[in-house]
Amino acid sequence: MKFISNNEDIEVIAYGYSHKPYLKEKDNIIYCNSGSVGRRRFKLPISYGTMSIHKDDINIKIYELFNNEIFFNKSFRKINII
Repeated sequence: MKFISNNEDIEVIAYGYSHKPYLKEKDNIIYCNSGSVGRRRFKLPISYGTMSIHKDDINIKIYELFNNEIFFNKSFRKINII
């Protein structure tokens, strides 16, 4: 994955395509791929994610679809508080 340098207006990049759940913060940008709820690809889990944006934080959870196992549960402090 190619990371981008931060622009003050970007806090989260949510993307797909790889079908692999992923969550990482780099240079104050949160990169999130919730995986896929479609047909199983390779040996990857079938998963989905939720994002809760509050006044001063962002919480992201990524779950396995059938048993609700949590792969990621992380809160991040917002940079641009509106």
